[in-house]
Amino acid sequence: MNIMYESKINELVNEFWEHMESMFDQTYNLIAECHENGKTDLSPLVVDLAKNVIIGCGYDLRDDQKKEELPKNKHQWKLLFIEKFMIKTNKYWQNISDREDYFFIERAGSMFSNFDSQQVQSFSILFGKDNNGVENVNRADKDEMWGIFIDMIACGIEITHYRREPYMKEDVKSYKTKYMPMLKLSKYAKKWKVDLTYKLE
Repeated sequence: MNIMYESKINELVNEFWEHMESMFDQTYNLIAECHENGKTDLSPLVVDLAKNVIIGCGYDLRDDQKKEELPKNKHQWKLLFIEKFMIKTNKYWQNISDREDYFFIERAGSMFSNFDSQQVQSFSILFGKDNNGVENVNRADKDEMWGIFIDMIACGIEITHYRREPYMKEDVKSYKTKYMPMLKLSKYAKKWKVDLTYKLE
């Protein structure tokens, strides 16, 4: 792969990880608030544990049915995590773009099925309502979570784009490889203002 593409991918992986760490921190704070207000029995320490395992690249991402090899280093683990994250979220990008709260309540389980089950529960609590029909967290906090989540997908779109090795030939945009062809990038790249550059200087 082009050295400049590799460098750009590494930069984007670090950016994705920063967004994910922010998502965990925000989730922890909001779950702690819900716990303090008696809206959930789920301890924020569960979120902190999930953060430490995933941020530290300690979660087993392998799919036994596909007989995947264990990533050789943390960078490969991160790339595999992002790959699985993109595949899991892809069919919900429109719901995510529309910031539909019910998505996290009803769909997060299937989206995060290979990740942490209690983390799924925490999302359901944050985007749900209490017994009196009052939202567990306010709109501003929800919007911040949506923004972080969309930033993660936007990073993933760019990473996918560069892993396909984009190039220009006679003003025609193309890719050298067919990496994850099921992901249609251009629509959501435009929607989320992701610059899909076809030639790095």
